[in-house]
Amino acid sequence: MPIIDADRHLIEPIEMWRSLAPEHHRYLPERVGASIRIDGEDIWRPLLPRTERMLAAAAARRSRSIGAAQSAEGQLAAMDESGIDAAVLFPTVTHFILAIDSLPAAVVADFARVYNEFVAAYRRVAPDRLFAAGVVSRHDVSAMAGAVERLAEEGFSAVVLRPNPIAGRTIAHEDYEPFFEACARTGLALALHEGSHARAVTAGADRFETRFGLHACSHPLEQMMAFVSLVEGGVLERHPTLRVGFFEAGAGWLPYWLWRLDEIEHAQHGEEVRSRVRLAPSAYFKRQCWVTAEPSEPNLDRVIDAIGADRLLFGSDYPHLDHDEATTADSTRPLRAFGEEVAAAIFDENPRRFYRV
Repeated sequence: MPIIDADRHLIEPIEMWRSLAPEHHRYLPERVGASIRIDGEDIWRPLLPRTERMLAAAAARRSRSIGAAQSAEGQLAAMDESGIDAAVLFPTVTHFILAIDSLPAAVVADFARVYNEFVAAYRRVAPDRLFAAGVVSRHDVSAMAGAVERLAEEGFSAVVLRPNPIAGRTIAHEDYEPFFEACARTGLALALHEGSHARAVTAGADRFETRFGLHACSHPLEQMMAFVSLVEGGVLERHPTLRVGFFEAGAGWLPYWLWRLDEIEHAQHGEEVRSRVRLAPSAYFKRQCWVTAEPSEPNLDRVIDAIGADRLLFGSDYPHLDHDEATTADSTRPLRAFGEEVAAAIFDENPRRFYRV
């Protein structure tokens, strides 16, 4: 059975940022111990000393995978080892840089340009196996639609955004309307992908300092709020062909969240937003949304009952800390237990439909 990894990461080598425009070299990222800094500041929120030591130890244990993910050749070798036929690549360091509100808009746009050029060259090594989600800067909303057009023309499979508010705008802010129009018009999928400790407004950051608390909250809660934003803001109503994916938060939140939005919020308060929310929230999800499942998470049978097997994707998160270091054959076994038809949908048919690859 073909396996498409719908959420796999590359690791940006620090040298790639030398391609920033010379006038932006003041902002060149630099490694300082286990951290990466821009203009003297870490690109993520301050970590507790114990957390830094824990993450450094985890990175050391995964040094082989992290090294492999810096090159297409290494990535392909790792995919071969674990039985992955094709993968859609997502950023790592870039995802944190684009969330820094204090950076000038022109600098953030330049970071996005450098990343997109790097990953385009990366995937040219094996364009039939390596696909990519491109990035756009949210600091200058007037340029977002044009950036989407370029990504579509250059063969990217999706555009990835954080679900968090960035530069004072939530994911469904009215200023993004040209961006959503461009995604729908070009057919480029929208992938929403969180990452804890970002220097952005993040669920849990106002009350937790530990990775235990931040990581637990940021991934699922940001995705839950992003879905509400896209529904409540009328984005999914106005753009019925827009394809949206919710990544790296598991899928177990969906049955409860869709039930609550349908049976409580929409049933009791639907008139408040009737002009832009004409369907039940679950109907929007089943029409145009997908979600990645953690292979080992419980209650996936209930998720399948709630949204259908055709809305689930498999993402390994390789080579990040959440990635299961066991072989893919082992990590995908729980999904295979649902039978060949469901497994074929999750591993092959669904990612082809979502990404149009």
